Amino acid sequence: ASSFGKIAIAGGGFAQRGNNKAGQNLEAYMANLSVTYQKGKFQVGPAIDYLSGNNNKITDKTDNNFDPLYGTPHRWWGYMDYYYVGTGAPRGCLINYQLRAKYTANRFFITADYHKFNSDNPVSTGEVTKDLGHEIDLVLNYTVNKFVNLELGYSKYFGATAATALAKNQIPATVRKSADWAYAMITIRPDFLFVPPVAILSTTMNTDQLSTKVKELQEQIDALKQKVDPTPPETTPEGTTPPTETK
Repeated sequence: ASSFGKIAIAGGGFAQRGNNKAGQNLEAYMANLSVTYQKGKFQVGPAIDYLSGNNNKITDKTDNNFDPLYGTPHRWWGYMDYYYVGTGAPRGCLINYQLRAKYTANRFFITADYHKFNSDNPVSTGEVTKDLGHEIDLVLNYTVNKFVNLELGYSKYFGATAATALAKNQIPATVRKSADWAYAMITIRPDFLFVPPVAILSTTMNTDQLSTKVKELQEQIDALKQKVDPTPPETTPEGTTPPTETK
């Protein structure tokens, strides 16, 4: 990713090779690109994701369906998790055109995302549109205090077509054209129950450094003694006894 001024541009790509879960040859890939413009507390920008898939009009022993594996698809492909969750990759691949907006204040932020889903390949052998519908995601996140956080979300999927159902291996006649979903989440972080560890710094010295330090301390002790009793100590020749005062 690169950024300049108030505009940020990010992109990425992934490739999958080998065999899928059924042992079939796998050749899949995905790519994304996003542009974000930010001014103060507000940011907005478009993005696009392309995830490869199979052409259902061509019989091929190679699987081209990209599998996100262990990721969290709703962060990029809609909070309703209609694609890649539960039923796996959609037939025909997925193109996700996005427009994202976010407003951030001191204690809360609001996001509004729009998704337009399409398939690049036919989702069936018949003549079916490649239009998969639209989704809107709204999120409000509010920090109550340093321990408690509250988040509210609402999503709506609309404009579904026969291709929307076929992409999920469903029967078009039994699938609704729109759906709604909402959630509320509270997060509590009891940091007041946690006492952070105190770091104890250890100082290591080699033998020479230790000897120097001892010598400095001895000199300081001798200097203090000299201030208390400036008279030099009495010395006698070795092996003799100092004279004693008699009365």
